[in-house]
Amino acid sequence: MNSKHIVAWVEDIDVSAHLAKLVTTHSFSLEFRNSFQLVQETNGLNILIIDLACIKESDLQKLIELKNKKYFILIGFCEGINGPLMNYYGDLGCDMVLQRQ
Repeated sequence: MNSKHIVAWVEDIDVSAHLAKLVTTHSFSLEFRNSFQLVQETNGLNILIIDLACIKESDLQKLIELKNKKYFILIGFCEGINGPLMNYYGDLGCDMVLQRQ
């Protein structure tokens, strides 16, 4: 059994490929989801990675509410993110906000 279960809600094929390589290297399990409903139904979620540029604000709010009920680490990323946006997403509930290179 894997110690970490990662779920990714991303639309970028390059990011998907990098995540797949990462989890293979470190023996984590990875599932890709494309809706709040599918994320909500995931069992054993430890880490959720989301593309902040592709997710609707209403879905992000639902994820934050879900995070408050079930503990998991929420990592958001997007291109061109700046300090104020990083703070904004951090204040909403993202544990980490990363700039995609």
